[in-house]
Amino acid sequence: MRAVVISLLMASTSWAATPSIAIVGPPNETVDLEVYTLSADTLVEEQTSQTDQANREGLYLIATDGTPSLSGTYYVLLTRTSDDVPLASGYVTLTDTTETFVCGPHGVAKLDEDETAIDIDGTTLGTVTNHTNERGTDNAAPAATALTNVVWTDAKAAYIDQAVSDNATPTEVATELATYDGPTNAELQARTLVAADYFDASADTVATVTNLTNLPAITSNWLTSTGLATDAVTEIHNAFNDFDPASDKVYLADGAHGGSSATITLSDYSDFHGAAGDPWTVDPSSYAVGTAGYALMQSYTSVAAGTITSTSTTLNPVVLVIARGDDYGDGLPRPALTWTVPLATADLTGYTNVDLTIRDRYDAVIMTTTGSVANAGGETQTISVPIAGADTQAIAASRQYKYDVQVKSATWTYSVRVGSDQACWIVEDQTRQ
Repeated sequence: MRAVVISLLMASTSWAATPSIAIVGPPNETVDLEVYTLSADTLVEEQTSQTDQANREGLYLIATDGTPSLSGTYYVLLTRTSDDVPLASGYVTLTDTTETFVCGPHGVAKLDEDETAIDIDGTTLGTVTNHTNERGTDNAAPAATALTNVVWTDAKAAYIDQAVSDNATPTEVATELATYDGPTNAELQARTLVAADYFDASADTVATVTNLTNLPAITSNWLTSTGLATDAVTEIHNAFNDFDPASDKVYLADGAHGGSSATITLSDYSDFHGAAGDPWTVDPSSYAVGTAGYALMQSYTSVAAGTITSTSTTLNPVVLVIARGDDYGDGLPRPALTWTVPLATADLTGYTNVDLTIRDRYDAVIMTTTGSVANAGGETQTISVPIAGADTQAIAASRQYKYDVQVKSATWTYSVRVGSDQACWIVEDQTRQ
């Protein structure tokens, strides 16, 4: 009885082979393999939680379970196990064997080296007996008649025509060689330096180029404030300040008195100062208050007396005239410059430092010197500033300077006199000794 039961069970069970499928996908993923029939959207095989090969990353070799039996061409889908996202797909042609079959864009059956047929999607493409009908026997050269079996087209012929036309004929080559006039050995030597004449940057001198007639024109805004050296700026500045009224010329721009070649009639100066005859009366005392002559003579009178009186805190400039190279000081023909400051105007108690500073019209300092305060805190406070002739000897004579006189305490600064542009004149010393 037991033998009969076993026999019946074996007769009713169909044991199928388990072919494996090779498919390429992203490496290092845990995937599910799904196999579908081509004729219907039917899942016939599924293998879950599969991984790629350890050394061949991205290659997934997945064995089927043989239920049902798989034979024919199928659609294969590879999805990520965690989220069911498709990773790869293709077609595979299987047989009911235990072989491994490659999944690709089309079904590809297994082909051993000794097999002679190629089968794709169940269709036999042809039989290969050996390689001689492709290129002759192994390691043999193609037959001499190989080109006679080529199917020629216009495109193939055009390639050969082009290759032939791009190359010169032997006659053309001979003509070119016959007419070529190459340099002679003497010509080559005449144009080649010997080693001893090579330029040595460490020892040879580069000749100075003096022909600068082909320099490009200077473009707009080419020269900047940082493009000049400090000494060049100083030289230009001194050139402007070094004006000698006895020998230098003053040119007028085009206008009422003409251009650079015009002459000036001194009696016609109303457009320079106001009414004719204003600043040039003979008697200085006849200058009316408010005229240029009055202000000018007040400045000369103040300097000549050696005393400039400050009667208010207003910093009204007074023209300061200094003879270049002369010494100013107590007991000298030219007394020290003095300023009298009433106590009601300013209490100079504690102001012990006195500074006289003269600058040019470009704000460059041309001279500084110091003085003293006498009777500070008294009703009449006197500021005295001596000047050494050596300090002014090198200053260019000009009427374009400005100055100020300041007294300082440990905490405060008080400007006794401030003269803006043209308020300080350095008169030229003609003796110059």
